Amino acid sequence: MKILVADDEELERDALEVLIHRFEKDAEIIKAKNGKEALSYALSEDVDLCILDIRMPLMSGLDAASAIKQEKPDLPFLFLTAWGEFSYAQKAIRLKADDYLVKPVSCQVLKQALDRICSRVDKRKVSSAGNLSEGFFSMLKYGSFLSDAEKLFEDYGIRDFSGSVLTFESRLYNELFADLSKNLEGRPVHICRYDDGIRCTFIIFGINGMLLHDALFHLGYGDVTAGIGLDFSSIAEISMSIASSFKAHSRTASAKSGLLCASHFDIEQAFDKAKVMRLSDELLEYTLSGSIEDVRRALNGISGAFGENPLKMEEAKKELYEIVMVYRHNVQRKIPLFFYPEPDELSVSGLESYLSSLALQAASAVSEDRKDKYKRVFNLISEYLARHYADNPSQEEIAEYVGIRSSYFSRLFKEYYGINFSTYMQGMKMEKAKELLLEGRSIKEASDMVGFSDPNYFTRVFRSHFGVPPKNFKR
Repeated sequence: MKILVADDEELERDALEVLIHRFEKDAEIIKAKNGKEALSYALSEDVDLCILDIRMPLMSGLDAASAIKQEKPDLPFLFLTAWGEFSYAQKAIRLKADDYLVKPVSCQVLKQALDRICSRVDKRKVSSAGNLSEGFFSMLKYGSFLSDAEKLFEDYGIRDFSGSVLTFESRLYNELFADLSKNLEGRPVHICRYDDGIRCTFIIFGINGMLLHDALFHLGYGDVTAGIGLDFSSIAEISMSIASSFKAHSRTASAKSGLLCASHFDIEQAFDKAKVMRLSDELLEYTLSGSIEDVRRALNGISGAFGENPLKMEEAKKELYEIVMVYRHNVQRKIPLFFYPEPDELSVSGLESYLSSLALQAASAVSEDRKDKYKRVFNLISEYLARHYADNPSQEEIAEYVGIRSSYFSRLFKEYYGINFSTYMQGMKMEKAKELLLEGRSIKEASDMVGFSDPNYFTRVFRSHFGVPPKNFKR
């Protein structure tokens, strides 16, 4: 999906992007810093959803939504705002907003809201090009498919729910898809696909495994590392076909051999917990080395190990939750100043997405620390000050927060930002005060909201910083 996020706070925009990527990791996020920019993006970009703050400079979220609705009446949007006034909610209702959430919002609440909205957007499940979302593919993989899965496939043009599954390396994605699409034209065949960047899986409706095997050999793919799963005759059997294609692919990869059909060997095998634990140890090792590509491969291995074996959804969830929590504990213990919340959603697809996001961010943190060991520290400081500047935190408090001696922190802060702590704080407050005045706040309100107890002192500081008093600035 392509999601437009509009908020005048950069930290809020970035935080929302992180939340969304926890359960929609392939979502493309477009960020706007005011209502006018949001309107421009919404009208010029092919967005699937708009998430708008209410109070923003130049144009409010309500005004932006109203203008968007005139041009794109079917485009879904929700409001995510710190302001819970009933009058705003009333206006949102009149604009037929899909939801209205008040900050702070948890990942679970946001996901529920997005799920309600996106359940009507086929692109979230099966795109016009046949791409499957991560969540939908996970449900098919574990046999816990959606109640409307058949309708979603029918909307894509599929009527015959029999076929086979093909799993292979992602680098062949475009070439193989083009060749199959061109050479199977004489058959009523539909190809749906999910690609995790390393391994790609085609769910091919309308052709059995042996015919697919012969077609691939005819096209010159007989020596390619790929696995064809057992045939399926209903949506409920797709999970079995995916699992067997994973296993066939795994065998060909281990033996460095070519195309293999699952029907040629016995696929029954108990869940190999020892293998999964070994892969989990490798994931931690690669994370602490900062090797993002190796982390991706380890994640792929864990996902494949679960997919290859006949675990039911509840069993898989229990095993995966244990892996996730042990891994999270270890990375937070071994990576300084790395904090990551516990998973909100405990479904298998949610845990898989969570582990992937956690591991990639942890590996990125290690990689960043090697390039500049203070970059993440000062990112944390900036985020903390952006949230708490109105509380007038002291330099000593911030130093304690990041675990640096106060005397050293003062010198380090000036070296990193080029100004001392008090000057930095004053500049941050003045910029925020300027935004508040532009929104129509009174001088006293702006003074209070940025942490000044005396409006007269606030006025003096404002004039010194911008060269004009706040009353002139408001005009």
